[in-house]
Amino acid sequence: EGLTNDGTALVLYVGAVDTAVAQVVHPGQLAITFLLGPVGGAALGFAIAWVMVRVRIRMHHPALEITISLATPYFTYAAADAAGMSGVLATAAAGLYVGARMSDLYSPGARLQALAFLDVFVFLLNAVLFILVGIQLHQQVHWALNKANLHLLLVLTAVVTAVIVMRLVFTLAGP
Repeated sequence: EGLTNDGTALVLYVGAVDTAVAQVVHPGQLAITFLLGPVGGAALGFAIAWVMVRVRIRMHHPALEITISLATPYFTYAAADAAGMSGVLATAAAGLYVGARMSDLYSPGARLQALAFLDVFVFLLNAVLFILVGIQLHQQVHWALNKANLHLLLVLTAVVTAVIVMRLVFTLAGP
């Protein structure tokens, strides 16, 4: 549901930006964008996933299966985006279709290898993210050395206040 909302919002945003840039509203073109983006993206995602499931059912090589399972979402997003459709909705539709057929795709041995690989992959991604945050922190410390204490206190207060207020707004506005 969250990906569907995000994909739909992106399609609406693209339509709004196109309209603002053109400074003219073309209802027919806007309707095509609003229909082709989400519906076309979901249909393309389903079609790509259908083909990938047919290919993967015939495979019996765990490393190749894992590689294809990692490449499929990227390929699906890129294909839909290149076609002017919603890449988010295409990827979500492909993920739902492939996910529903997981027991047909992986043998028990391949499933164990995939889960072990994904554990290591997630660990490595987290490590890279922490390294990138550390690099950014290093840059921010150098930025802060040139600022007055009052300025830093005001910036810190503004950021913390914004985070707390937004958290409260989203928490209280939610279900």
